[in-house]
Amino acid sequence: KTGSMTLEVEDIAETMDKVAEMADELTGYVVSSYKYEYERRVEGRIIIRVPFERFEEAFARLRQLAIAVPYETTTATDVTEEYVDLEARLSNLLATEAQYLALMEEAENVEEMLMVQKELSKVRGEIEQIEGRMKYLEQTSETSLIEVNLQETKGLAEPWSASAALKSAVRGLTTFGRGLATVLIWLGIFCWAWVPPLVIWLRNIMSIS
Repeated sequence: KTGSMTLEVEDIAETMDKVAEMADELTGYVVSSYKYEYERRVEGRIIIRVPFERFEEAFARLRQLAIAVPYETTTATDVTEEYVDLEARLSNLLATEAQYLALMEEAENVEEMLMVQKELSKVRGEIEQIEGRMKYLEQTSETSLIEVNLQETKGLAEPWSASAALKSAVRGLTTFGRGLATVLIWLGIFCWAWVPPLVIWLRNIMSIS
């Protein structure tokens, strides 16, 4: 059984510590975790495993850590059929391995031994793969995976409103007007500074003419 949920919290780092402590209290463990910050947005994720029989308890305790829980889901997967199929394949491969071992003892020369050894290695590789998969299914069926996505409430965007948009537009227009006025004032100052030299230059030109 697996689960996923999104929690809105006040402090992601503190909540991640609490989730890890909870997993340990339930005789589970943390699979992975990370925290991500970008501008005003703060996010985090922590994935834990807890004993299968304590899955619902873990979900309930996680909800208590949140200000809000906008999303959650659970999924149950039955691996019985796959496990039975793996058992049958393993039994056949073990029988094949025994036959190759018998042939190895009956080999009359090095060439025959090498041929049998090659096939024996292939069978042993398949056996180890199946045994590994069966062990994984046994372990995962005993525990449940829970993915917890975290969002800080202070990093969430505020809802849009007409009054807020109008205030923002007025502030922007005021700032623009002040900037434009400053530019015009500076242009006026520099223009008057150039008027006297320009008049003198024109008079000199006219007197020469």
